[in-house]
Amino acid sequence: MQRPYSRGSGASRWFIERLDKGHCPELTDAERRVLACWVDLAVPFCGTYDEAATWTQDERARWDRFSEKARRLHDSYK
Repeated sequence: MQRPYSRGSGASRWFIERLDKGHCPELTDAERRVLACWVDLAVPFCGTYDEAATWTQDERARWDRFSEKARRLHDSYK
């Protein structure tokens, strides 16, 4: 087990030095909370897995096949 606040926004130097010390006064409390959640959940910098992918053609084809399969499965539950 990890100690509380040993990871995520509680341990992030950027978060502590910039946001917690008021260097971004234009951010609302709600916006700070969203950023903390983003850091705590280790959200990738891209919106989707394939947005910044540097894949080979085979890897891209495999991703496309599985994405299409997931879309069809999702549509079948509507």
